[in-house]
Amino acid sequence: MDAMKQLLLLFFKKTCDSRWKYMYKKILKYFSATHALNPAMTERETTRTSEQQIQPPQKLMRRLAYLVQYSPNTLIITDTKGRIEYINTVFTSTSGYQYEEAVGHNLDELALHDQGSMPGFSLASISGGDVWQGEITSYKKTGDPFFEQVSVLPITDANGAFSWIAFIKQDISERKQVEKDFRTLTETLEKQIREQKATEIELAIVNRQNELILNSVAEGIFGVDVEGSITFLNATAEKLTGYREKDVFGIPYRLFFRPTREDGSRFESSRCPIFASFKDGKSHKSRHEVFAKEDGASFPVRLVSAPIIEDKTVIGAVVLFKDITDELRIQNEKKKAEQKLRELTATLDERVRKRTAQLNAANEDLLNTLDQLQKTQAQLVQSEKMASLGALVAGIAHEINTPVGIAYTAATHLDKETEQMVKLYQGGKMKRRDFEEYLTVCQESSTLLQSNLNRAGELIRGFKQVAIDQSGEAKRTFNLRQYIDEVMLSLRPVLKKTSHAIKVNCDTEIQLHSYPGAFSQILTNLFTNALNHAYEEWESGVICLDFSRAENFLHFQFRDNGRGISANDRAHIFEPFFTTNRRNGGSGLGLHIIYNIITQKLNGGITCQSEPGKGTTFAVSIPLT
Repeated sequence: MDAMKQLLLLFFKKTCDSRWKYMYKKILKYFSATHALNPAMTERETTRTSEQQIQPPQKLMRRLAYLVQYSPNTLIITDTKGRIEYINTVFTSTSGYQYEEAVGHNLDELALHDQGSMPGFSLASISGGDVWQGEITSYKKTGDPFFEQVSVLPITDANGAFSWIAFIKQDISERKQVEKDFRTLTETLEKQIREQKATEIELAIVNRQNELILNSVAEGIFGVDVEGSITFLNATAEKLTGYREKDVFGIPYRLFFRPTREDGSRFESSRCPIFASFKDGKSHKSRHEVFAKEDGASFPVRLVSAPIIEDKTVIGAVVLFKDITDELRIQNEKKKAEQKLRELTATLDERVRKRTAQLNAANEDLLNTLDQLQKTQAQLVQSEKMASLGALVAGIAHEINTPVGIAYTAATHLDKETEQMVKLYQGGKMKRRDFEEYLTVCQESSTLLQSNLNRAGELIRGFKQVAIDQSGEAKRTFNLRQYIDEVMLSLRPVLKKTSHAIKVNCDTEIQLHSYPGAFSQILTNLFTNALNHAYEEWESGVICLDFSRAENFLHFQFRDNGRGISANDRAHIFEPFFTTNRRNGGSGLGLHIIYNIITQKLNGGITCQSEPGKGTTFAVSIPLT
């Protein structure tokens, strides 16, 4: 009974409905008189007087039970573990659970509350004396959610121990819906207010932009209402006419038109494009009108009149005009220029014919000069080749002179000895010793003749082959190493005058089917170039020739350890007539001839690598097929 008394008092204390205030005060007065709930009493005093408490009358308890049972608020009483011991009628009608479906069951079994909407709530804390209040989401038996205002508080027994937990709940779904509707309405109003402000700002921006556009265009613009009165003037129109908008507002637009046209006729409004726009609601143009300024001066304009239409009714017009003074001046100048052009065109054909004849004559002279230069270049190249061959002939002639001279001396000596022996024989004075001496002379002379004539024959054969190859264009198969030896033999007269070491590295098995004369010309020019440019006369150097075969190409390197070539000169060494030794007779065609032979005749390529003081290397690649 003590728990019920306290529960009733707490329940009615949490109730906000005015219908129960009178009963609550009466109950509070009764229990205060019996000291059951005197807040000034200590726990010990309460325990001491508990046995002395007077039981309330049954009539009052029935009223209290009735009030609890039919209170507009939901009441749930559980033990400290959450098992339901009591529910009132409102709980049944609100949740849909009957008395027997709820009482005896745990709160978690029925899933009456959304635990996520009850932060900080726990049965253990309530059982310890805490009170929890808040708005939560609850669920009906059907699973439908609704909102409740909840107060969860502990109930003590007669000994003051916390033995029960009371859930006092009030359905606030309608209030929540009203709040939601109010928030929605508030948001809608705020949105409409923001949109209205944004529209006002946009409208102000548009008006400002229109004003800036009107005042920034190069053409004059003014507005006219249906009465023909001026409504606005942009900055350009003010500048062109000299009038100010405030001075001409409401004045008829005829103010801008001169009363008399340039042809002497008077201005008639019925013939004006603005009047035509009012009449038919269409745009009209005029290519040439004359406007009057405020100071009385005039200027030509081109104008366009466009009607302003609202609800299919013309309510005004916008007129755009442009000062065409400069255009008319340009047109007049253009007419004069066209007249002058027509006059010039009349004599143009004759001048063109004369100029064409002069150009043709100059072109013919240029072609003849170019042809002559090409022939001269070809002659110089051929002369260079012949000069190289002549130098080869001179060297070979000098080389042959020695063995031929020895052979001639031996033959002359043998002839004299033979003539002496014939005289001894004819005079009968020949002795055995004379004959033996003669035979010795014959043997020695024959040996000298044979060895020297053989040497001369070898020189002649090598020279003959090289000369034929250089002067002819025949393609034949030859052994590369043997042919290089023949070329080196032909170059001996030149090379023996120097102290340079010549090193040749070439496989003896390399067979080529190509132009041997081209190889002879390449080697001869490379050696000549090295001797003339790479070394001083007193220097001793090393010249290396390396030949190798890789796949379908013959690779050839010609290296010297001479003075080298600067970067500027290296960029021009293969150009015709470029030489750094012209004072000593250089023609500048040696490397040019090599370049043409390799790239055009042999379909190969040649490169040069050199630095001053580090020698020069020519790398040649020639396809074998």
